[in-house]
Amino acid sequence: TRFFAPSWGAIAGIFKKGLPIGFSILSDFLVLAFIALMIGRMNYESAAAHQISYNAVVLLFSLPVSFSMALTIVVGNARGAEDYQQERRYVKAGLVIATLLGLVLTFFIIAAASGIPTIYTDDSAVIELASSVLFIAGLFFFADVIQITLVGALRGVHYTKLPFLINICSYWLVGVPIGWMLSGMASDSFPNMGLKGWWYGIFAAMVAMSLILSVLALNVFNKNRGFSN
Repeated sequence: TRFFAPSWGAIAGIFKKGLPIGFSILSDFLVLAFIALMIGRMNYESAAAHQISYNAVVLLFSLPVSFSMALTIVVGNARGAEDYQQERRYVKAGLVIATLLGLVLTFFIIAAASGIPTIYTDDSAVIELASSVLFIAGLFFFADVIQITLVGALRGVHYTKLPFLINICSYWLVGVPIGWMLSGMASDSFPNMGLKGWWYGIFAAMVAMSLILSVLALNVFNKNRGFSN
């Protein structure tokens, strides 16, 4: 059996591309945990409605996440083969599928917003609040599907740093401040929308993220090699 010295350059390259992905996932969990902690300071109806809505949305979001991972693989294979036309075809096909999937899931969430909470509880106050929150989730779910699809495509061509920075800025500089203001926790000068205020903050973050990632993806995939990440 032969042993080979570690390829430190290869290891460093994996860390360079992998750490931003890990920090992006960490950012997702941290911001959602922070919002949950803030909502926990409200009342039990808000906490219960948030948990129901979050659980339902995460279950449905597993579909576009898995699709995004598959897109990373096929786009990465095309980039490795230096077949840039095929690369762009995969991205375009991915966006078409993501659009259809996003529309179907958005319609489902909005149509089933009043029924989903009844699976979890028979508390009428919680059901009513969770239904209104799921309606908000339905409004931004399409943008969420588009952004995770774009992230998958960009990861396939080794773009991980900029999507990570976009993630951080969208959540912490857009979503959290807006949610804080609209929840009634910041000041009496702003509307007191309670739990729904935090979900409108998530709405704003998702829209901002999908728009900025769309601009980045256009720049990357409309060129043969894109610019350095």
